[in-house]
Amino acid sequence: MELTTAVKTDVSRVYNIANTADEHAIIAETDADGVITYVNDRFVNISGYSRADLIGQKHSILNSGYHPPQFFERMWQSISAGKVWVGTVKNKAKDGSFYWVHTTIKPIMDSGGRITGYTSLRTDITQVVQLRKDRRSLARRASYREHLDRVFDLERKHKTLPEILEDALAILFRIKTLPMQPAGKIFLTRQNAPRPILCCVYNPQRVNLDVGNDFCVPIMVGTDHIGDLILYISDDGSCDDEINKFLREFSHALGILIGFKNREEELVCKEHEALQAAELARKAMIEAQKAEQAKSDFLSTMSHELRTPMNGMVGMLHILKMGELSEEQRESVDVALSSSDLLLAIINNVLDTAKLEHGAMALESLPVNLSDFVRDTMAALHPLAYEKHLHLDAYIAPDLPQNVLGDPTRLRQILNNFISNAIKFTARGSVKVSLEKVSEIHDRVELDWLVLKVADTGIGLSAEQVEIVFDRFTQADNSISRHFGGTGLGLAICKQLAEIMGGNIGVDSAPGQGSTFWIKIPLLPACMDLQNSA
Repeated sequence: MELTTAVKTDVSRVYNIANTADEHAIIAETDADGVITYVNDRFVNISGYSRADLIGQKHSILNSGYHPPQFFERMWQSISAGKVWVGTVKNKAKDGSFYWVHTTIKPIMDSGGRITGYTSLRTDITQVVQLRKDRRSLARRASYREHLDRVFDLERKHKTLPEILEDALAILFRIKTLPMQPAGKIFLTRQNAPRPILCCVYNPQRVNLDVGNDFCVPIMVGTDHIGDLILYISDDGSCDDEINKFLREFSHALGILIGFKNREEELVCKEHEALQAAELARKAMIEAQKAEQAKSDFLSTMSHELRTPMNGMVGMLHILKMGELSEEQRESVDVALSSSDLLLAIINNVLDTAKLEHGAMALESLPVNLSDFVRDTMAALHPLAYEKHLHLDAYIAPDLPQNVLGDPTRLRQILNNFISNAIKFTARGSVKVSLEKVSEIHDRVELDWLVLKVADTGIGLSAEQVEIVFDRFTQADNSISRHFGGTGLGLAICKQLAEIMGGNIGVDSAPGQGSTFWIKIPLLPACMDLQNSA
């Protein structure tokens, strides 16, 4: 059915806004039944589906299962009534990954006011949603740590063990975000007892414990199972990994309280001096445990908190540099930019180290164009090589596929570290990047590997220095950190990233003969042609 001029103008305005205001706009058009009739390139790229996959389908092909059916029922009620619908939707891409979009759906009507189709304009807000989730997670972990500290600080001297455990459970149920009933039991295993003994029942609100699912958390002291904490999850509640981790920490705190209380009771019959010594040891152990946890929390939290304002500072300095400045002012801005970039790199290294220590580093699996990857990485470092009159070159073996699967950010991080180190430690000569394919036979199966090398003509390393060059917080020579700078984290992070990728890392070097740093990871050709996907 022919659209009216007003409708055409309205639709054209939507496309113009999408094309001029936001080059990342995700646009789709459907008929009156919601069947897709048009998608733009951005829609294809973010969903992972081809146009042939999408045209003729409904948007339910992207359903992530996150939203309840009522969510989409309300949406259809709104747009089928001719209203514009605005909301946030979690979608599922073809490869199974998830992404969030801010969505505006506008009905298209003919001259008679009948709906002939719908136009949708979406914006990818996955990073925004993740940032909010990370902030909520940090706040929740801070709350958990505060409550654990209160458990450790409980008064125990003049209370029995059941009273202490009741006080600990009272602290636990002050946390409003836990999806469980405010009631619990603690059973302890006693020597020579045929079964665990009920030590503590906490249920001041007289909750019906027959309603909900019981949840058992073992109480451990070292490797010894000394009891169980029984909680009751609400019918509409569920425990995620973060809650489960906190409950294990809380149960561990109970084990420490129980162990200390039992020890205190054993020492009651001993001499007063022995009792004082035990009390000092108890406090020292608790403080040491708090200090270790505080150090870990500090590294994680402060790395996030420092990186955000540093990014803002770097951005503002770049904007300032683009303005009209005198030569002296421009030199000052360049110094500030260089210092800010160095500090931001250190902060990023600390954050990566904290993530790797806690197993929180997740790798992406995306198509990577090897030529673009090497060219873009080297482009950022060419000025450094030029300043030292070094020849920076690259070679990509012709038998390598054009595109491979990998995490482009982490691969660039490794290559950038190799090249920047090579430039830093090379006074004259060259730095050469090479990518090669190596095939090996393991258990009668041929495996292909991608080997990335960076060779320099620099100062080189001794056999002893090679042994420690990938260790954390270590420089090959104490004088190096004074002369060249650096935290000793970069290569250690590269080593851990290589291991997470299923490969390994190494260096071939001799004093005065330069160094060749290399990483070998599984070669996974990508089916997607990056040049034809835009």
